[in-house]
Amino acid sequence: MQTLLFFFYTIGIHLGNLYVWVGKYFSTKLSLLWHGRRQTLKKSREDLLPYRHCIWMHCASLGEFEQGRPLLESLRHLHPEKKIVLTFFSPSGYEIRKTYPGADLVMYLPSDLPHNALRLVTMLKPDLFILVKYEFWWHLLKTLRKQGSHVVLVAGIFRKKDYFFSLIFSPFESLLRQLAYIFVQDDASFKCLEEKKFSNVFIAGDTRVDRVLQMRDEVVLPEKIRKAAEGNKVIVYGSVWLSDMHLVSKAVQAYPDMFHILVPHDIRRENIAEIMTQLQQQAGLLSDGQWHGKVLVVDQIGILASLYSVAAFAYIGGGFGKAIHNLLEPAVFGIPVFMGPRHTKFTEAIALKERGVVQAVQHAEELVKAIGDMADHPEKSAYLRNAAERWFTENKGATSRITQSIAHYLKSKI
Repeated sequence: MQTLLFFFYTIGIHLGNLYVWVGKYFSTKLSLLWHGRRQTLKKSREDLLPYRHCIWMHCASLGEFEQGRPLLESLRHLHPEKKIVLTFFSPSGYEIRKTYPGADLVMYLPSDLPHNALRLVTMLKPDLFILVKYEFWWHLLKTLRKQGSHVVLVAGIFRKKDYFFSLIFSPFESLLRQLAYIFVQDDASFKCLEEKKFSNVFIAGDTRVDRVLQMRDEVVLPEKIRKAAEGNKVIVYGSVWLSDMHLVSKAVQAYPDMFHILVPHDIRRENIAEIMTQLQQQAGLLSDGQWHGKVLVVDQIGILASLYSVAAFAYIGGGFGKAIHNLLEPAVFGIPVFMGPRHTKFTEAIALKERGVVQAVQHAEELVKAIGDMADHPEKSAYLRNAAERWFTENKGATSRITQSIAHYLKSKI
């Protein structure tokens, strides 16, 4: 059964490669992925020899990287002698963090074919391999196990409906049982694996809590934005999609005296143009440098988390599409946070909603009313700020718990 499953899985990977090869002619993202993977495969034994016995962390994209980053930096501090290799699946992670100074080598993970996994694992032979959240590449995991590397999963989320719990995929489940540690974020994930008799599962919490607490103390903002925010009530609309604009545009119109900062999820020129059109009023672009008025569209990446530091309110985009953006980044500042309806698969969203820190809205009128209610009743904002502080205090420390658990793997080489 295992041989047959991996045979069909390999065929699926080949088909995925074909899709990327064809798609590179039509999609910038797929082109970056194709050429980035080729660059990884071109690396010779001599290129990778300096990183042998490294700490290797693999992330799907930018969000998973931010989740794993506190752990990576903790391990770097405790083991400065160890080389750190960071790999990404998605261009949206690699292209933004390819110069990340906390890693000695950053590269794309090649497609999960048996010979790719064997070549990379044999050359790097990591002492510790860290998966973040749900990056399960089965040939890679199988090869790491055979080569004797210790593999841990951090920030895991599991549900009974996950495909690898089906009988037909039982060889994949078996590989998960062989991980050194599975650190999960919540009780539901722990109970799910406990019921299936996993013996390597532990509740550590969400490392993103530690990360956003750190980011709160490292705010860096363009001086012009900081000055524009002074003396104004600021609303930051973070990672906004076009599907959010029916709410955002109404809120902007309803509160013309507030300072509105929109940060689109997609900063391509055509998307920015459509957002500007849907605003139905004059707005400035951050890149222009000469913007005035009460509406600013941020057409660059990397400053959203810091923008929340000057906000009185925040709206998190994505809740009318696939899923909401990171709501911990604004919530850590103790401000009222609003989100769309598609948030139920996020543990932190449910928990913060129950505490009253975050509100879900379905319609533009709800958002407008909720902002006005908070603005008119400052005591509610004070209560919310205290509730947020308590939640973050209760949920911090995942990085330390994981670091202490896995430290013994790095005391000697395998």
